[in-house]
Amino acid sequence: MGALLMGLLVSGSPAQAAESGQAKAGKELQVSVDREMGAHPGGVQTAPDEISYDGGRFVITVARPGQQAALSCPAGWYCFWDGLNFTGNRGKLSSCGTQALAQWNWQNRIKSVYNRTGDYVYFWDYATGADQLFPGNDDYNNVLYAGVYDAASRWC
Repeated sequence: MGALLMGLLVSGSPAQAAESGQAKAGKELQVSVDREMGAHPGGVQTAPDEISYDGGRFVITVARPGQQAALSCPAGWYCFWDGLNFTGNRGKLSSCGTQALAQWNWQNRIKSVYNRTGDYVYFWDYATGADQLFPGNDDYNNVLYAGVYDAASRWC
């Protein structure tokens, strides 16, 4: 009993340890958000893990520290990750027409795609002509030309 009491006095309660772990994870997430915003200015942080550009036209969800792959994409959007197997930060768009990914500094980053629009989405690279078509409502674990696309177009 004395050892348990002494251990709690030295290390704090289990609840304090959990709170401390959550606080640390929150700080690590904010560092990641700040890093993304510093490297890609012009966005507004709209949630603890989210950065919005152009009034919500383009949204980045920053990967939480230690987060496993997360295949999540809202209906009506097409999502893309800067890591293989749906890992890393996720970008998402819903607009029809062509989007130059460089306007949000997302050129040459896309490695996984999930198209939840019901329309065709087309990614390509201006310099090499590398391209890939993604039919609606399907996921594509790893794209053909990982890290080269600099434009996207939703055909609707």
